[in-house]
Amino acid sequence: MGLGLAYAGSQNEQVRGILMPVLAEGKTPLDFVAFTAISLGLVFVGSCNEDVAQAIIFVLMDRSESDLADPLARFLPLGLGLLYFGKQGSVEATTEVSKTFNEKIRKHCDMTL
Repeated sequence: MGLGLAYAGSQNEQVRGILMPVLAEGKTPLDFVAFTAISLGLVFVGSCNEDVAQAIIFVLMDRSESDLADPLARFLPLGLGLLYFGKQGSVEATTEVSKTFNEKIRKHCDMTL
């Protein structure tokens, strides 16, 4: 979270290199993944960065229903929403993919995207 706040809006590739493996590792606890998604969203706010968006989407697709029922899972769509902040025209593909998520997460994606 500290890196996300410190480098907010910078689109710093070194920060991405540090944080992306946390999302890619399937056994990372949900709280780490959720705050990593927010941090990446803050660093790449409004950039529509496809690599970061895909990483968050893969987490949303790979996690179990019980993981996605956890309140911390709401931070994943928030991270996606930050990536597309102010870029409503560029969010169509991500919105289409979000229709495949479970109902609760899909509602959060619809709200943040």
